[in-house]
Amino acid sequence: MNQWRDEKKRAFLALLFILILQAGVMCWFGNRKQGYFIDEIYSFGLSNGYYKPFITSYGDKIFDQWADKTVIDDYMTVQKGERFAYGSVIYNQSQDVHPPLFYLLLHTVSSFFPGRYSKWFGIGINLVCFLISGGFLWLLGSRLMKCPWLGLVPVTIWGFSAGAVSYTIYIRMYMVMTLFTVLSGYLHERMEEEGQTWLKLLLIFVVTVCGLLTQYYFVIYAFFLSGVYFLWKLWKKAFKEAFLYAAVLFGGVGTAVLLFPSFITQITRKDEIVAQETRKNIGSIDTLITNLKSYGYGIHSDFLSGSFKAVPLILLLAAAAVAAAFFLGRQKKKEALGKSQELGGWLFLISCPAAVFIIASVAVVPSPRYICSLYPLLVLAGIWLLWRMTKHCLPAMRTAMVLFSVLFLCLSLSSYRHGFVQYLYRDEPVRLEEAKKYGNLPCLYVTNYRMAALTQDLRTLSCFKEFYVTNREGLATVDQILEGKEASRGILVTVDNNSFWGSGYDGEEVVRIISEKTGLRAVKCVFAQELSVTYLLEG
Repeated sequence: MNQWRDEKKRAFLALLFILILQAGVMCWFGNRKQGYFIDEIYSFGLSNGYYKPFITSYGDKIFDQWADKTVIDDYMTVQKGERFAYGSVIYNQSQDVHPPLFYLLLHTVSSFFPGRYSKWFGIGINLVCFLISGGFLWLLGSRLMKCPWLGLVPVTIWGFSAGAVSYTIYIRMYMVMTLFTVLSGYLHERMEEEGQTWLKLLLIFVVTVCGLLTQYYFVIYAFFLSGVYFLWKLWKKAFKEAFLYAAVLFGGVGTAVLLFPSFITQITRKDEIVAQETRKNIGSIDTLITNLKSYGYGIHSDFLSGSFKAVPLILLLAAAAVAAAFFLGRQKKKEALGKSQELGGWLFLISCPAAVFIIASVAVVPSPRYICSLYPLLVLAGIWLLWRMTKHCLPAMRTAMVLFSVLFLCLSLSSYRHGFVQYLYRDEPVRLEEAKKYGNLPCLYVTNYRMAALTQDLRTLSCFKEFYVTNREGLATVDQILEGKEASRGILVTVDNNSFWGSGYDGEEVVRIISEKTGLRAVKCVFAQELSVTYLLEG
């Protein structure tokens, strides 16, 4: 017992060292992050816009009249008298497509810094969640593999991966969801091994509620995790425990709905594109294949540094370890298999891939961010399976674990070097500097008043002294709009040209209309983004 305690203490110190190194990596890449994805702009706006969930909520304060960066700051930052306005956050999220917990956290941090927004507000939240997730992943791995040192393997592989870094510096709810995903897995494993108690059921209830209030995809993971656990209890003929557990889980879902009634309306609403496309995707083989390909490429980039050569090397290493264990520890293998009556890592080997499959069948955007919360448990499940197949031969098992840790650490370092960490947007300062060069020129923003492209371009628009948002029909009076603005010096025109998320306007056609009405014939494309393109018109 004392030896186990000493081993656990030493392994815990090693864990702290690893987590400190990983935190340093996160901060280093966080410092290199120079811009924001559109969803990150939404994160700040939905958290801090005072009862205004979208920039379009400002109506006549931003549409069809000259506006400046004041309205943008009002949307993205907490203003005086609006600190800790949680009612506003709840309202904003009731108009969006996500539950409110992450936004409540971001608003809380923002409330300590009124009038400001910073990437570190969101990265700080994610970093705390990442470190706690790493700690519980170690505890879970240590329990599953009966060794505190082996628990460090999944922490090392996942925590240093490009995927973990990317979703820590990405200012969205995915690392918060990762925390509740790992916590739920840890609590279920403890309950499976130690037995159900009211305290454990209460903790699972709380984690389930928090997970559901963070991201709706959590319900898919929770469904399969709880389903495996429930069926296992039935198989063990623990019927009372199984149905008590089910009641607690359903109670958690009901509580989440009571706390955030928009839970139901967001999923069923017919006037929002994400909800519409999600329902449309159900049963679509094309969607399933597209998303699974995206997840495959994502995992390839997030863990393998985009190297296909790593796949056969990993398989060869695993096969060699299993073969060595088979030939060197055959008798112990029979004894070990005969004693195993635990659910163990099968809990995650079954539930996590099943969750990935269902998420792939409904997700609107083909992006691995929707499964990134499962990354730590998927890594753990793979390592646990290797451990289970080699544990009867300690030399083979220990050698394999060390080699896997070193291999994936090298792949992570390679992924840093080759640019597989996402959401850095290191080119954004160049675009903003380019915009500031024309900051004193009037800027026209042409959209059909949809919010996506406009939200994407808020940081760019804040570089201009004034900007005017109108639709294509409004260009009929462009000469009146520009009256008194010294348009002869030149104007900037940004066109919302994305047909799926935005207006789908033809940029060249819009510029031609403006050029004919203003006499500004010299046209140059200044820069383009995913949802828009910006032109300079001069005489």
